[in-house]
Amino acid sequence: MVPDLFGFSAWHRFSARRPSLTLTATILLLCLLPLGCSIGPRQLKGNRLGYNVSIQKSNNEELLLNLVRLRYTEIPCFMQVSSVTSSFEYSLALEAQGGWARGDNYTQFPRRFLNPLARGSYSESPTISYSPLAGEKFVSSLLTDVTPQRFWFLHRSGWEIDLLLDLLVRRLGPLHNPNAFMYEKPEYLQEEKKFQQFAGLLREFQRRDDFSLVYPGPEEKAPYELAMELRFRNAAEARSFESLLGARLKLSPLPDGHLLGQIFLSTKAGFRKQQEANLEGPLLRIRLRNFVGVLADLINGVEVPPGEAEQGIVRKAAVPADEPATGAAHIIVRCVGAFPEKSLVAIRYRGHCFYIADTDFVSKRTFAFVSTLLALQSGETKSTAPVLTLPVGVPPGR
Repeated sequence: MVPDLFGFSAWHRFSARRPSLTLTATILLLCLLPLGCSIGPRQLKGNRLGYNVSIQKSNNEELLLNLVRLRYTEIPCFMQVSSVTSSFEYSLALEAQGGWARGDNYTQFPRRFLNPLARGSYSESPTISYSPLAGEKFVSSLLTDVTPQRFWFLHRSGWEIDLLLDLLVRRLGPLHNPNAFMYEKPEYLQEEKKFQQFAGLLREFQRRDDFSLVYPGPEEKAPYELAMELRFRNAAEARSFESLLGARLKLSPLPDGHLLGQIFLSTKAGFRKQQEANLEGPLLRIRLRNFVGVLADLINGVEVPPGEAEQGIVRKAAVPADEPATGAAHIIVRCVGAFPEKSLVAIRYRGHCFYIADTDFVSKRTFAFVSTLLALQSGETKSTAPVLTLPVGVPPGR
């Protein structure tokens, strides 16, 4: 056996491993190629959901902030997120360096080498535009009464009739629904209880599918804007309803034995007795609230730190905050020093934390309705105020 004096065997072993290393590097580079094609879809999925959650959280916090502001008799301020534009940039660079060198005094054999390189980066540049509700837009969207058409639309969307009456109606015929700070007079409290009893009775009719709300539309040119249709089980139930409403119904028998009664409502009806020609029921006046009026009706449920009412910082509520609410719609906003572990929405204002508990279903439902009403009332108004655009830079490789 000839000894390996000059390293021939070592060179052959080294040369035999080189093709395998080169093949491994090539396969690695080819595996990186599809990575650049999959960044875009994954960014769309992840960032879209992230922006959605952030916008919803921001809207909830702003709505709660304005509710607390009204409790302190401060002017509310709303800013809509007009648009969110996000651009993505990513790059993927693949390089390979190879060479061949002759042997030198230290290495008697030629050398071959291959150095694969892969570099990648991406960056995101979101732009968020805010449109403040101010001036004419604020007046037209937030201080305009809810229309009968939108009242009917919200009912058709699945909201309960007692919740709609409690929040959106100020007066329905002889029934009056005062806000939370009109209870200083005993007669207002009695009127409120009577109105809540009427709303609860309509909810009972709705549960058993004996209630219907009809919107005729402007093309029919009807003398009313809304019509309530009710099916009574017997005459005694109808008379009990009439005594609560304070109006006489025209009952019609149905084939199933029920009695049909109709109530016609109009925002244009005056205080004088209306002509009820061609109407199978009384024509009553209905007065609806605007969005700020809805918020003002809920501020009694906002707790304030002890002593602020006595100092004159806030107005003292006629109904104590710890007294159970009688209406179908109410909100309880707790006031504590630190943020709770679990809450639907929480904000910090005037050095205190205001929040709605995640376990308070009635408050959560009412808050969701008010948020829906805000989107409905301000959705069609064109922006006339300056638009604030904030570019937000995200460093590459986030």
